[in-house]
Amino acid sequence: QSKKIFAQSMSDDEADEERREREKVEQKKQAEAEGEAALQAEREAQAKKEAEIAVSWSKHVTVEGTGPTATKGVRATFHCIGKLQSSKVVFENSHDRGVPLLVLLGRNAVVPGLDCALQTMRAGEQAHITIKPEGGYGARGSIAYPRVPGSATLLYTVEMIKFEVEGELWDLTFEKKIELATERRERGNILFKRQKFKEADDEYEQGMRFVVFMPHPTEEQVPIISRETALFQLNLAAAKLRCGYEDAAITHANKALEVVPDHPKALYRLGQAYTQLGKYDKAQTHLQRAEEAAKGDAAMVASIQKEVKRLQDRRERHARQRKRAFARMVYGADEADGFLVRMRGVMSSLTRRLTRKLTERSARPFMSEVINIVAGLIALIGVGYGLWTLAPIA
Repeated sequence: QSKKIFAQSMSDDEADEERREREKVEQKKQAEAEGEAALQAEREAQAKKEAEIAVSWSKHVTVEGTGPTATKGVRATFHCIGKLQSSKVVFENSHDRGVPLLVLLGRNAVVPGLDCALQTMRAGEQAHITIKPEGGYGARGSIAYPRVPGSATLLYTVEMIKFEVEGELWDLTFEKKIELATERRERGNILFKRQKFKEADDEYEQGMRFVVFMPHPTEEQVPIISRETALFQLNLAAAKLRCGYEDAAITHANKALEVVPDHPKALYRLGQAYTQLGKYDKAQTHLQRAEEAAKGDAAMVASIQKEVKRLQDRRERHARQRKRAFARMVYGADEADGFLVRMRGVMSSLTRRLTRKLTERSARPFMSEVINIVAGLIALIGVGYGLWTLAPIA
C-alpha cells in the first residue's frame, strides 16, 4: 500500500512539473508574440512618420547649383532664413550669426523636412522650401531656440554653399580630427563674440568629439591633444556660464584643471560660476588662486579684479535682501518699510534730545564741544544705518 501511495505521489509530482514546463513555454511564446507585435507597431509608426515627412516639404529652386546632389552623412555648409508662413515672423537667420550653418545631414541636426530637402540640393543652389508641421516642429512647436508655435508651417530660404564628405569618426586621421576640431572651435569663437552663446556652445560640443576620440596617441600627439582639450574645456565653461548652466561650467573648468593645473582662466571660470550660484566663499578662493596664477598677465588680472568687485557687490546685495526679507517676515511687507522709516526718525530724534540734555548739563565749553561731536557721530551712525537698510536692492 505504501509503495502504491509513493508511486502515485511521484506521478503527481511529474504531472505538476510537466504542467509548469508547459506554462513556461506558453508564457515565453506569449512574451515573444507581444514583443514582435510591439516591434511591428513601432516599425509601422516609424514608416508612417517617414511617409508624413516625405510629403511634408516642397522646394522651389531659384538658382540652379552645380555638381552632384548632397547625400545623407555629408557635411553641409549653408545659409538659411526661417519664417513662419502665418505671420512672416523670422525665427532663424544664419546671416546674423556671422558664420553659415554647418551640419551633418541625416543626423537630426535640423527639422526632418529641411533635412530631407537639403539632401536634394547641389552646391551653389538657392531655393525656397516650405515645410508643413509634420516635417517641422509638429503640434507642440518649440519653446527652446528657435521659438516656434505649434502646428506652424515653415518657410525657409536656403543657399547651399558647399558640402563635403566628413567620414566616420573612427576612420579619420589624427591630422584630420585636429583640423575639424579647430574649424569648429573657430566657428564657436565667432558666434561667442556675437553673443550667440547657445550656438557657440553647440559648435564647441561638436568640436570636442574629435578631440575626445583619440585612441592610442603617440608621444608627439599627446601634447597636442592636451592643448586642444584644455582650449575646448575652457570654451565650453565660458559658453555654459553664458547659457546659465553653472554646474556644467564647473565640470568643464575642473576638466581643464586636470589637463593644466592652476590654469588662471579655469580658476577664473570657477570663480564666476560659484559667484552666480551664490557660493561666495568658494568663488573668492578660486578668484584669489586665479589672480596668483595670472601674475604677469595684466589683462587677465584686470578681469579677475573686476569679477572680485562683482562678487563683493553681489554679497552685499544679498545681505540687504536677507535683512529686508527678515523685516518683511516679522512686520509684514507693507509695515516693514514703514517701521524702518519710523526707526530712522526715532533714532534721529533721540540723538537730538541727547545732545540738548548733555549740552545743558555741561558747564565747560570744551566738554560741550566734545559732547556735540559724540552726539553727532551717534546721529550719523543711526541715520546711516536706517538709510542703508532702506537702500533699494540693485
